Amino acid sequence: MSEEFDFSNTRPDELRAIIIASTIIDKRNSALLKAAKAAWAEDHDGGDVEDCTFAGMDAGSITLTKGGNGGYTVKDPLAYADCLHDMKEPLAGGRNSWEQRNYPKPEAMTDEFLENLIRAHGGELPPGVEYKPGRPQTVTLRLPRGFVNKAFQASQIANTLNLLKGNNTNEQ
Repeated sequence: MSEEFDFSNTRPDELRAIIIASTIIDKRNSALLKAAKAAWAEDHDGGDVEDCTFAGMDAGSITLTKGGNGGYTVKDPLAYADCLHDMKEPLAGGRNSWEQRNYPKPEAMTDEFLENLIRAHGGELPPGVEYKPGRPQTVTLRLPRGFVNKAFQASQIANTLNLLKGNNTNEQ
């Protein structure tokens, strides 16, 4: 149990209300945070870092990571080797791209070789090969130590909770 939150003298109905309120805030905040990060990412390039303030306090920095490119990867080397053997696809210099036991050579599993092979065969993926998507960009906020507690102090709580409403004007 956290020393910050002592529920030992809390009535069961109050404890249930705290759980409900916390769950509501978590669910609302999760959707709000996802939408806000997506909007921020649309307006920034990978690698951007901005310092942030909240209610006049240093709130750390927000970053958009650079995404990664996708590429092909050999998931089933035996199926891929059988395919290379059947196609008689050579490596540079005319060497076989598979081992005698029908296992692809390491050079035949490189990004460059796979891309060239797939391109040369009309974009068709050989058996045992799949496309692995790149890493997406992510928005990350690094808060200073103790900042969350400051944002929930009495002087800031109204502003903090008001921001959780988002900009939805259709609420009742």
